[in-house]
Amino acid sequence: MSIRVLAGVALLVAAAAGPTAEGAAGPGPRTRRVGPHGTYPSVQAAADAARPGDTVAIEAGSYPGGLTVHRGGAPGHPIRFRGEGGIAVLTGAGGLVVGGHSWLEFTDVTVSGSTGFGVYAEGAHDLVFDRFTGTNTLRNNVFGDGPVDVGPFAADHDFTDDPGFADPAHGDYHLAAGSAAVDAGSPERAPVFDLDGAARPAGAGFDIGAYERRWP
Repeated sequence: MSIRVLAGVALLVAAAAGPTAEGAAGPGPRTRRVGPHGTYPSVQAAADAARPGDTVAIEAGSYPGGLTVHRGGAPGHPIRFRGEGGIAVLTGAGGLVVGGHSWLEFTDVTVSGSTGFGVYAEGAHDLVFDRFTGTNTLRNNVFGDGPVDVGPFAADHDFTDDPGFADPAHGDYHLAAGSAAVDAGSPERAPVFDLDGAARPAGAGFDIGAYERRWP
């Protein structure tokens, strides 16, 4: 399953072919290991070091601090995050922030304790999420590339295609006046602040997407 996400909240997928062990001679993808027997002290440190084609292998357990992705993969060479021996849980208020980075895959990785978005992506594509534990719902998202296969997840109050962004060609995904996504979201477990830090809702209801429209 491949989920193409433009703005809003998302959730977690498949590993593939055999990267070489980290430190092996010669060029090629590496496995960057996190956990009691790993090389890296945190998931964040391994993610920051990863390059397209690499795998971040995370021993089962809880890892504080969440994760902010600063680099994406490449066509045919995604960066893969994989729980090993069970589920790897990213804990902390920030959750998993993908931002605009693409070609990322997550398998047996989940998020707990986020005070805002569980997983956040904006302008990203070719994101794969699999075996995400618990009850998972894609809610109040904008899928700018059109309908997606949500796989095992429930979905409600999502919007496909452009709902009326202010200036998407220049990366501005705030909602324009008259957008069909204004006040159309669900209040259930909706973040109380948008990506700008502004309080939600600002109008008669929660807006769909990452930003709450705060002006007429």
